[in-house]
Amino acid sequence: MKTFTKHIFFLLLLACTLGNANAQDFWQKLTPIPGSNTKVHCLATNSKGHIFAGVDSYPDDGVFRSIDGGQSWQKVLTTFYPLRIKIDANDVIYLGRDYPSVTVSKDDGKTWNEVEFPEVSSVTMIYTGGQDTIYVGGDSNNGALFLRSYDGATTWDTMVYVHPFPTPDEGANTTERVSSMVITSDGVFYIGVFGYIYPDYIGGLYRSYDQGNTWERVATEVDFIEQLAINSHDDIFIASYSHGFCVLRSGAVSVEILIAYETYDVIVDHSDIVYASCYSFQACSYDNGLIFGRIPYAYIKRFYISQDGFLYAYHTDFNDVYRSTQPILSDNEQIPITNNIKLYPNPATDYITIQLPDNESGILSIYDLLGKKSFETTIDAGSKVIDISKLKSNIYMLKIETSSEVFTSKFIKN
Repeated sequence: MKTFTKHIFFLLLLACTLGNANAQDFWQKLTPIPGSNTKVHCLATNSKGHIFAGVDSYPDDGVFRSIDGGQSWQKVLTTFYPLRIKIDANDVIYLGRDYPSVTVSKDDGKTWNEVEFPEVSSVTMIYTGGQDTIYVGGDSNNGALFLRSYDGATTWDTMVYVHPFPTPDEGANTTERVSSMVITSDGVFYIGVFGYIYPDYIGGLYRSYDQGNTWERVATEVDFIEQLAINSHDDIFIASYSHGFCVLRSGAVSVEILIAYETYDVIVDHSDIVYASCYSFQACSYDNGLIFGRIPYAYIKRFYISQDGFLYAYHTDFNDVYRSTQPILSDNEQIPITNNIKLYPNPATDYITIQLPDNESGILSIYDLLGKKSFETTIDAGSKVIDISKLKSNIYMLKIETSSEVFTSKFIKN
């Protein structure tokens, strides 16, 4: 299993540089969800591997379930315009839709219970925090709304307007909506807000130190936020409709723009690999956003990582659902990456120095963007200087394989 997992991980890293050349090897297209003009708006899986998809397929909107890995689909709930679906660690399903309620199922979608929120126009964010804790975000005529429950959505002890609209109008369109939420390792809440009214209600990044009772806007240069994701270093990655793909590094006050393209989604896996869905392409980074490469192209907008390590993707305007042909990570075995070795300088001109941890040795290989091996040598613990003067100027993948692990990193040859 270890050899297989290492192989898949390295193939994924190579795929980041190959664009759409091997799309059929990376993505598997699942059976289309039934319906006329069906659009998949949200997707999640449970511990059994069952897939739940919320679809807009007027007049047959609802939730479909697949128990055979996407080979077939059965409708388990008829409901209007599902927007968000979240499954917690106990396989409880929470569904938000274009309606002031959350619908809950505790039996694999067989039965559903609806909890209404009078002041919410639609539920556009669901975050489960464990121990029956659930956070919900939405939109309303009065502004973006944040709600909190500690009993599995039965009762709600907090209802806060994140950025209140100064002149509420029952007949007005919604002004802003909560789109996403992350929590740092020290318990600070961040939410992304998407807006509709220029120039004052265009969304942004908001922070709360008191579990959502009060909010302040931070990194005010970014707005129209579609999605947030956070890594183990508390770096917050931001998918913005207007500013592209950004990151607010831990402790920073301003964002860095990583990819200057309209960005729809971002997700970070358990190994801190970052995936971004941008206009006309998807990208990934395994060094916390320092270097990005394209992954094999599919016509998608949204990502989802299942509990068994598969990467799912779908487009909110169509019924196509894709899944990676192999798991992108193993829950039982994390693959060490850049932090376990030192490579410098990067970029480099004639030489790079590799430093391995103590008691490690193995084979060092360098690959070009097409996956062709350009160089190979043995390497022992400590430092070793590698002559790269004969390599052409380009981006290269470095791989070090020891008896127990595989190390990978990219470097630039000037």
